[in-house]
Amino acid sequence: MFSGELLSKARRTLGYSQEYLAVKMSCSQRIISKLENNEVKLTESRIDSYLKVLDKDREWLMDFYSKINSFPDFKDEKDKKIIELELRIKQLESIIEGYNAVK
Repeated sequence: MFSGELLSKARRTLGYSQEYLAVKMSCSQRIISKLENNEVKLTESRIDSYLKVLDKDREWLMDFYSKINSFPDFKDEKDKKIIELELRIKQLESIIEGYNAVK
């Protein structure tokens, strides 16, 4: 179900670069590129490592997958921006929840 392309879309939507992921995952940018282009096997541990750097989990990725597939033409910039804003709002809500839990 998960593909390198999906991970790439998630990464770009959240505003991370391949270089950032490479540093955080202790690998080269070329490895991230190969992973996102399905040139290397996408193992469970690689998916988990990738999502950990994005500070997301599989449930989030499934939700992201559902959202991008609910738009007939995700390539449309307006649709892409809507999804990006929804995801950032969820991310901010999560940060606020964490902050309130610490208080």
